[in-house]
Amino acid sequence: MCTVSGCSSTPSPDTQNTVTSTEKPTDAPSVPDKNATLSGGFIVSERVKSQLTKSQFKTFEKGTKDYTDKILSPLAVISQQVVWGVNFAYLCQGTTKGDTPQKSWDIVTIYEDSHGDDSLLSVNSIVLDNIHILDKKEDENLGIFKDVTAERDGSFDDDVKNAIKSALKNSKKEYTLLTLLGSRQDDKTIYKVFAQQDNSGSVDNCILTVSVDKDGNSTLDKTELFDINAYIGYDDEE
Repeated sequence: MCTVSGCSSTPSPDTQNTVTSTEKPTDAPSVPDKNATLSGGFIVSERVKSQLTKSQFKTFEKGTKDYTDKILSPLAVISQQVVWGVNFAYLCQGTTKGDTPQKSWDIVTIYEDSHGDDSLLSVNSIVLDNIHILDKKEDENLGIFKDVTAERDGSFDDDVKNAIKSALKNSKKEYTLLTLLGSRQDDKTIYKVFAQQDNSGSVDNCILTVSVDKDGNSTLDKTELFDINAYIGYDDEE
């Protein structure tokens, strides 16, 4: 696992060139201009770099082949459930079609049966100022969704990564930073970061809230457990 103190954005051999039939990863700035998409008051980050393995991308591609509401750019499988097959939960960025495309972060759930057939279960958006969180981690019994480890950090602008690293410098936990979800400018700059926290050999998906004041001082305001189950089920696009 890549930690905050030893981050690398170099793709592993199994994750290179996996996003081929959906929107390609972009090198747009992590904090877009004032006209960029808003999600609950946050500007949605547009820097997406796939961390899928070839098999994970193949499942995603098969499961979403008939989905036409948005262009979906998968970033990582963040959780899965074994139940007469496997349910995979993908963290994706969605882009609406048309003259004024809008960005969103979405949890896409795909079911793969025992024969290897894949079907789309749901596409549910994350509102950045109202992210569903858990009070505590439940016991991971058979049948519930279990968080899946990402092997490396995602793609961040240097200034954003440095701010996050500074905020985490006194933390006793190790994190893999998957992506910057978005930012908001008040009297401080507020970043929402999707990360994975090391938990004695397993991981917990979590949301980091980092603030940077006008003098450039970074603070970790919150570390919250992401509630994957709140985004599984009925498609909120319907």
